Amino acid sequence: MKGPEKFNEWNFFVLYFDKGKLLPGIVKNESYGKILIITEEGKEKFISESQILIKSKTREENLFEKIKKLKEEIDLKLIWEIALSSPDVREIDTKEMANIIFQKADAESVSAILLKLYSEENIYFKKKGEKWEVREEKDVEKIMSQRKIEEEEKRKTEEAKSWLSKLQPEIEKVLQTSLVSFFNSDFPKYEEKIPDVVKEKLNEIKNGFINNEIKRTEILPYSREEDIFKILCFFGIIDPYDNFFIERFKINYRPLEFEIHPLEEFKKQKEKGEREKIKNPSYSIDLEGTEIRDDAFSKITENEIMVHIADATLLDNEKFIKEVIKRGKTIFFPEGKVDMLPQKVVKELSLDSKKLKPAITIKIKFSALGDKFEVKNVEIFKSEVEIEENFEFSNCDERVSEIIEFGKKLYEIRTEKLGGLDLISDDFAIFLKDKNIEVQRWKVNDSRIAVAEISMLCSHAIALFCKENNIPVFYRRSILPDEIKSKIKNFREQSKNMNFPRPYVLWKNIRAGRAIETTTTPSGAESIGYPLYAWGTSPLRRSWDFINIIQIGRFLDKKELMRKEHLDVIKDEIETTIGKIETAEDMRYRFLLCVYIIKKLKGKVIEGLVVERKDTGKEKQYVFWIDEIASFVKGNSEKDFDELQTVKLMLSANPLKLSISAKPI
Repeated sequence: MKGPEKFNEWNFFVLYFDKGKLLPGIVKNESYGKILIITEEGKEKFISESQILIKSKTREENLFEKIKKLKEEIDLKLIWEIALSSPDVREIDTKEMANIIFQKADAESVSAILLKLYSEENIYFKKKGEKWEVREEKDVEKIMSQRKIEEEEKRKTEEAKSWLSKLQPEIEKVLQTSLVSFFNSDFPKYEEKIPDVVKEKLNEIKNGFINNEIKRTEILPYSREEDIFKILCFFGIIDPYDNFFIERFKINYRPLEFEIHPLEEFKKQKEKGEREKIKNPSYSIDLEGTEIRDDAFSKITENEIMVHIADATLLDNEKFIKEVIKRGKTIFFPEGKVDMLPQKVVKELSLDSKKLKPAITIKIKFSALGDKFEVKNVEIFKSEVEIEENFEFSNCDERVSEIIEFGKKLYEIRTEKLGGLDLISDDFAIFLKDKNIEVQRWKVNDSRIAVAEISMLCSHAIALFCKENNIPVFYRRSILPDEIKSKIKNFREQSKNMNFPRPYVLWKNIRAGRAIETTTTPSGAESIGYPLYAWGTSPLRRSWDFINIIQIGRFLDKKELMRKEHLDVIKDEIETTIGKIETAEDMRYRFLLCVYIIKKLKGKVIEGLVVERKDTGKEKQYVFWIDEIASFVKGNSEKDFDELQTVKLMLSANPLKLSISAKPI
């Protein structure tokens, strides 16, 4: 450090602020409007009066050297400890602090202390107006700990940045690779060992990718979602087929394990004669590949049927109820499902054939004369039932022909007499097995129609029974505005003579135009056509149904019911959980659907339906209903039906943006 020039016998010493730092200087000239000083480095510098904190006369020519030496000798931590130990010292000015340490300290000592206090490394004191406040010991420890973390983070970032910069040419090549390549087994991969610190930093970026918080970083200065995805795949931080949506929506993907044995309680109830044995032949009909059977059916007469529901009342304890509320529903992903209840318990209660099983039986009798439809009587009781056969929609036989005909009759009654909507569509099912996407088309057939209709009638019957007996349960409420009803009626008229299966596009259209909610006030489903409608036919899969069956079981056993106020409280929690799960399910299916399109349908022509929509003053707009994947291509708004026709389409998709577009040929 250069020493100051030799001035007058008395020189003015100053402490001045410059860019947030407090620095020492010696005044050389004050005749220029601004003050010319000599800095600690021996350079000339102009400063304003407002920058000066302290200005005092001194004879010292080697003042800078003395201050520097004092800075090296004075231990700020020691000053802080002394100040901290003095109970009456909490807010002190500079001179008081100097006097505490040095007893009537001179100006140079005061200056040195000020420099220490204002240094960037200071963690012991904080400024409070014109005074200084001694930091609490716990605050100092917290700051020190935080600074260590920041320093370590800075070191790690620099190390990761340095390592990755050497691979920049390879990374640029990866970014030029098409997105579809990453869903093949030979996508670009970094084969050598990656340093742990780089893995740590890339995992932080992965978290941002999963949670839609992508931002430019020092180590990967990219902000495009697609670029980040490719780089993370390249380094093996994520697999292209990973289910990101589990983490994004904080889905509990772990199966539950409880020690409970519902069949033991069932055995006791049978021995006590508390169960009615079902003598009518009973059958279940469900989706292909279904392992868990929630319901089964027994035909009685033309206008009478029994629906047997898996008996969740045998799980009526607080532990189970709390877990059901937390989990919401069974999670269905293309790679497999996670049961809402423990697998062992679900299997014991599933209405499997050739086994005597506990059930809650709903016996329904109705009349349908002319335009009038009425449920005449509903009985609900605990039963024991032995299912003769578990059927799938595609392999039913004559044993269930009466049940299927019964369901078809219900379909005509519900849609024609009750004004309900046709809700069943063809399904394009997607499965993920060992990174291979398998697809299966589930066509609408009479058995699917029958099961859906009987289940809807059962939900209506449960709602009637619970309302009549003042049993607090969850009702499903749906509102369908008159204008939507009118559009759908017009569509039905247009589609009568069109050459395509049952109008599966209808479901997509009404989904956008209706409101569905769960309520504890007796209510109905306008879109379905029933004035009362309560959850109940899937107690092993949905929390709404589970709670409702528990409530019915308590009513039958004359036990205390959960109060409506309690259901209102848990309703919000269940809705939040189910909302997250259903969103994650939809996104996962759409992600894999997009992958399927870019891998399997790229460049191929498929059949589809097009709605031509005319807007005044605008060109014609086209909305495409893609035949093979209609149930997953969801609209965001109501669509007008001006003209409907079959078209040839080329599809394109982006899995990361979950977007699908169609171009007519």
